[in-house]
Amino acid sequence: QANLKNLYRVDSSRSSHYFVLAAIRAMSQPGGKTSARQDALAGGKIHVIKVGTSTLLTNDEVGGQQVSLSNISRLVELIASLRKSGDHVVLVSSGAVGMGCLKLGLSQRPTGPGVKQALAAAGQSRLMRLYEDLFAVIGVNVAQLLISRDD
Repeated sequence: QANLKNLYRVDSSRSSHYFVLAAIRAMSQPGGKTSARQDALAGGKIHVIKVGTSTLLTNDEVGGQQVSLSNISRLVELIASLRKSGDHVVLVSSGAVGMGCLKLGLSQRPTGPGVKQALAAAGQSRLMRLYEDLFAVIGVNVAQLLISRDD
């Protein structure tokens, strides 16, 4: 597991704490039941793993980009290992714009905000499917949590 630490960084910035707290809050169950947040805090550690486009994609032989299955597979194995040891993991993943570029066959990454938003929409479904497929191989169910600053 030590050699996998290079694969991710734990982001301790204020914005990441905000999103993690929002994610944990969103997992809470209404009513008198114990919330997922309370269970998480009572159990193992909570790890926040932030990965970006440079982890998810790599350069190919012809100067374009391709999905780095080796990096993503190691990430999936790391998360499974942490969960097996009783810890909780929040994966904060960017890379939807890069995946959108791949999906639509663009070699240049556009700069306009509207185009980036459209690429992110196209790439997010592919990114989530990739995570779902790889985690399913090792028997881990995943879900996507969409949050905003208002959450």
